[in-house]
Amino acid sequence: MEETHGHFRDQCRPIGTGDTSLSAYVADCLRILKKEKVRYELSSMGTNIEGELRDLLRIALKMHQIPFQRGALRVLTTLKIDDRRTKRGL
Repeated sequence: MEETHGHFRDQCRPIGTGDTSLSAYVADCLRILKKEKVRYELSSMGTNIEGELRDLLRIALKMHQIPFQRGALRVLTTLKIDDRRTKRGL
């Protein structure tokens, strides 16, 4: 597989936890992003992440697991991937 540089937006939501606050989940995901040393931007609608596509998908899986580790029984994760191969280092 060719290494490709891209961006994605990740939205990961636990369902049926009985609590509307997502701050603990966001904080855990932020720790993953800092450890992975990728470029990211948090927003109220999700997280934009930039890096090699293979790494981004691996990170998305780690972030998807966070709500389960905190006791959620169902998680909805939505990814939007922008994979541009005509330029490097966007």
